This record gives sequence, C-alpha cells and structure tokens, in this order.
Amino acid sequence: MAVVGGVARISIGGVGAIPIRPLTAEAILADGPMTDDKIAEAARVAATAITAASDLHASADYRVAMTEEFTLQALTQAIGIKAGVN
Repeated sequence: MAVVGGVARISIGGVGAIPIRPLTAEAILADGPMTDDKIAEAARVAATAITAASDLHASADYRVAMTEEFTLQALTQAIGIKAGVN
C-alpha cells in the first residue's frame, strides 16, 4: 500500500499464485473525499479481487479475511500518515 501523488496504490501478494493490484479498490479511493466507509469498502473489494489458495499454512477463506483486514489497516495507517495524523 502506498499513496503516490495523493492516489492510493494497493498491491496484494502471498495469498495466491501471483501478486495483484486491485484496481477497482483503488478507484473507490480515488473518487471523492476519503471516509472510513470508503476505506472499508475498498478493503472489502480488494479481498474479493484475490484468488486465494489453501495450503498447509492457511485456508483460502482465512487468506481472504486477512486480506480485507490487513488492507483496511494499511489504508487507515497510510491515510493517517498522509494527513499528518500519525
């Protein structure tokens, strides 16, 4: 997760065969002012964009849930840093 030129860029790896950028989630963040609801929606959309794989370390469902949670945390932190809050 990075904020480049005021635009959020999200990359997700370690949950499927290849890393991805959930462009639909990025588009949600680019549309209008940043709100907690918009950040949560982007995190949900990012989690649905992955093709998670199960293995001996984690189930696909767990990877999807953690993708949403970690994306939410990263976005919240990045937006706070950008705003000078943290």
